[in-house]
Parts: sequence; structure tokens; C-alpha cells
Amino acid sequence: MRSIMDLSPYALTALIGVGLSAVTFAVCHLWHARRMRALLVRLEKVDRARQAAGQQAQQARKQVEQLQKELAAQHKARADALSAQRRVQQVKRPAPELPASLLDMDAGPAMPTHGFADTMPLLDGPGEAR
Repeated sequence: MRSIMDLSPYALTALIGVGLSAVTFAVCHLWHARRMRALLVRLEKVDRARQAAGQQAQQARKQVEQLQKELAAQHKARADALSAQRRVQQVKRPAPELPASLLDMDAGPAMPTHGFADTMPLLDGPGEAR
């Protein structure tokens, strides 16, 4: 059996290089696998947060829709109540009262007999000027 000293320097360098390459590969593989696991955990957390946010947004949309329907119903009920109140006020509105002086006046002498207004108010009588 040959000893390690009998191997040529190139073969020894090649063996050491292959050994170091294998160790480097193993270390890089372990480091990469650990990093991938950490990234997958973060990705799962982000995905769960995204799903929760989507559900909350959907629930908020439903609540907004329900509130809009309720608000529309309240606006309609208020408009109906206002129109009913206006109708009741119009029905209950009393007829305007005329002053007693207008009701007690005698309409006969104030109205001309021929039905037309007097066009010469400054005259005391027919044909006379003041």
C-alpha cells in the first residue's frame, strides 16, 4: 500500500480540492435549505395575512352594502313621513279669515249700477270739476 507521501503533489492537491468542494457544497446546501425554510415560513405568514385581509374586506363590503340599504330605507321612510305630514297640514289648514270690516260692508252702494268703474274720480258730479 502506498502512503500519502508517495502520491504526486498534483493528485494530493486534486484530492484536497475535491474534499474542500464537497465540504463547501454541503455547507452551502445546508445554509440554502435553512434559508428556504425561513422564507417559506414568512411566505405562509404573508399568505395567511392576505387571506385574512381579503375576508375582512369582503365582510366590510357586505356591511357597507347593508348600511347603504338601511340608509336608503330610512331616507325613504323620512321622505314618506314628510310628505304625509305636508298632506295632513294641507288638509287641516283653516280657511283664511276675512276681517270683520269686509264681511259687514254693504256691497250695494260701493258698486256702480252699470258695472263699470268710475273713470272720473275728481268730479263731484256729472260735468262739474272741482
